[in-house]
Amino acid sequence: MADQMALVAFTTPSGTGTWDITDSSLTETVKAGLFFNCAETSDDANGSHALLNIGFVADDGVQVDELSAASCARSTDNLTTTPTCQTVKATSVGGAADIVLMTASKGTASTLGMQHDFSSFITNGIRLNAVTVTNQGKGVALLFAGVSRAVVGAFGATTTLTAEAVASPSTFRPDLIILSGDTGAWPAAATFGNDGRLNLGFVIDDGSSSQVCYGQDLNNGLEPSDCDAEARTDRAGIAYTGDAGRATNRLRITVTSTGFDHQIVTGTDPINCHYLAIQFASKPPMFVGNFATPTSPTSAAAFATTGVTPQIVIGSSSLLTATDASESGATAGGSGRFMFSSTVQRAISVHSEAGLTATAGTPTNADTRVGTHSVLTLGNTGSVAHQADFVSMDAAGFTLNFTTAATGLLTCLAIGVGNLTSVQGETVQISDGFVGLLSQTLVVGEVVEISDGFASATQTAAMDPGVATGATFQGGAVAGTTTQGGAEDGETVS
Repeated sequence: MADQMALVAFTTPSGTGTWDITDSSLTETVKAGLFFNCAETSDDANGSHALLNIGFVADDGVQVDELSAASCARSTDNLTTTPTCQTVKATSVGGAADIVLMTASKGTASTLGMQHDFSSFITNGIRLNAVTVTNQGKGVALLFAGVSRAVVGAFGATTTLTAEAVASPSTFRPDLIILSGDTGAWPAAATFGNDGRLNLGFVIDDGSSSQVCYGQDLNNGLEPSDCDAEARTDRAGIAYTGDAGRATNRLRITVTSTGFDHQIVTGTDPINCHYLAIQFASKPPMFVGNFATPTSPTSAAAFATTGVTPQIVIGSSSLLTATDASESGATAGGSGRFMFSSTVQRAISVHSEAGLTATAGTPTNADTRVGTHSVLTLGNTGSVAHQADFVSMDAAGFTLNFTTAATGLLTCLAIGVGNLTSVQGETVQISDGFVGLLSQTLVVGEVVEISDGFASATQTAAMDPGVATGATFQGGAVAGTTTQGGAEDGETVS
């Protein structure tokens, strides 16, 4: 069994029924997925209303219906009443509707405009069932295949140190934990609560449980409109409570042999989280950190992921001026989520403008933007503050081309390519592109071919976007479409 990962860019279907998110290069059994999605289908154009979802699904080897969770933040555009900012959440532990992709409706109604439930794990990917398709949208999925264990779970953290048992089916020590949470409870059915909350944290088992997170709160019903945000170098989660004089609650996680311990170390209100925990067959090198963005355009912005040659980078982008301190107002008004490899990139950003008084004649201003970029961040008023595209994965970092730049932060997880030990008798190909074999033990004298996702060591063809000239690389296709080199449904890249 070998660990594999694939990034798949997708557009949700316009009709109900099952559809697939797959990558044909995945040869091991897919066991988990992480999803970012929105309700916009056009690249590089602002769409009214801020709508951004994070979803998890995992096969823990026990449940008849697998484990899933989803959380979508909404801020309604062009209101002349007080701001309507909400979060809709749902989670299941077998038996309930396993919602993976969703968005709230475009407006103020407490209804879903998009709902796609988990159907099954299939060859090369995951099958979803489109239930509500009023909203269509683009997204990106990170699929995990061949891993030893995968679990989606939920917990409520308090000021008391508490152990969370992570089991699949027996307890295990997770190598990686990805989580999202806020102060509201996690219901089985999709349920709306006040404030749009966008929280994403990463914890890696590196001996010291290194962790980072970004949390943003779009304030509901507050005038002038306001937002709060914080990026941490030493915490796994953030949640805001109250309105004026916002209280900030911060979560610390410590990985253990049977899961992890959690505790609120700042603040007193509980943080309710859902998480995806992964134990790899052979743990790859990983890095978590916060990076300052360049403040002016540059074609070669380098970011150092100490000790890790990245294969996949995922995270949050923000306009914050510093780490480990809560900010409110304009610098907290916009943020983004992104995933990229050397062949696939997609970023989604939302903003909810702070400083407006809708009841005095200045309507609310909130938008969503999606693009084929490595980083995309809308500023407080909705203009593009960050836009960056992939340049290279480096020996200990990655390089991006920032065509639009401003002060801000990237809160990142980088998953690297595992080390190779040479053995005799077979040829092994390691790719850091769409899908990569994270580690392989070989015998002395073997031939090992390394591919950078564009052209292998034995290819000399010119490099086209996503594949070498004359090569065919299938990935991310939806049934009935032709997709090459990371193009999504309806597109052909050659």
